[in-house]
Amino acid sequence: MILTDNMMPIADGKEFIRGVRALDEYRNTPLVMMSSSPKQVALAAGSGREIEVSAFLAKPFMVEDLLDLVERLIGKADEGTGRQVRH
Repeated sequence: MILTDNMMPIADGKEFIRGVRALDEYRNTPLVMMSSSPKQVALAAGSGREIEVSAFLAKPFMVEDLLDLVERLIGKADEGTGRQVRH
């Protein structure tokens, strides 16, 4: 699982995600985009299919929300592979 911010110093989150998705070994890795800007989250969510994001997370967020999201996305990924998840 990869967590990335939408706004970074060199490349924005969308550029980063496109680069990651171009690499075969990360094509099916769950990706979560975070942003402190509600407008940026909404814009990114609108283009979610275009950039292949698994989920969006608005900052600030509660630790419980992050843990629930991780469990949901990692559980989804493991259902398809049959791998065991260690908690």
